[in-house]
Amino acid sequence: MDVENNVMRLSLLRAPTSPDKTADKGPHKFTYSLLPHPGDWRSAEVVRHALELNTPLRGLEAVSSAGRLPSHHSWIHADRSNVILESLKKAEKGNDLILRLYESQGSRGPVKIAFGFPVLEVSECNLMEEADQPLKAAKNAVRLDMGPFEIKTLKIRNGKS
Repeated sequence: MDVENNVMRLSLLRAPTSPDKTADKGPHKFTYSLLPHPGDWRSAEVVRHALELNTPLRGLEAVSSAGRLPSHHSWIHADRSNVILESLKKAEKGNDLILRLYESQGSRGPVKIAFGFPVLEVSECNLMEEADQPLKAAKNAVRLDMGPFEIKTLKIRNGKS
């Protein structure tokens, strides 16, 4: 994308023939959005808007069950909008959960991660999912410090394993 004078141009597809002569052939689908905003990209929360555009909420039909559901519920929530909860998966070994999160705006500070389910233990872990720094979990939440653009991985032992 570039802007020259009052013209914005967006290149959606390149057609190089080297090293692959068949590169970019076939049908393509594009999604893009213009997001006019005051201030810089941080104050406009551009990363959050981009995630909302590219990963829309999916609705799933659930089976009927007894009881009432709350009007809203969050399984995992960060109290700072610049901390992005990127992925949640089952651990490769055992029944723990692995949460990947990152700081998206180049700032540092504490963040509270709250869980909408019972939590027994939370630890920072490495990419091999080996716990290396236990965190103090209280009321199904943990606090941790995030550095600028830092990526962290948490290993969560929930109360229903």
